[in-house]
Amino acid sequence: QRQMCKETAFTDNELTIKLVSEKATSSETIKYTSFYKVYDAKDAIYIFIDKAQAFLVDKSAFSSEEDTKAVIDAIKNATQNNKKIYTKVK
Repeated sequence: QRQMCKETAFTDNELTIKLVSEKATSSETIKYTSFYKVYDAKDAIYIFIDKAQAFLVDKSAFSSEEDTKAVIDAIKNATQNNKKIYTKVK
């Protein structure tokens, strides 16, 4: 059985996703301005980088509510609060 670890890191203007498995490590950095769609749900943030590819970020993975809010604010700022990109859902 293969085990894979996924790490996500947020900065002021980009998201880096690192995948680590037994045989390989890969990393991808995506600027918030290139996000296709972001759904801010109660327990998670759904980040679509195109119509077919999305990342689910569990809000419990953040160290605090303030960190979660800072990431959401950075995404909103980078996307100029464009409702076509960023949507708060219940």
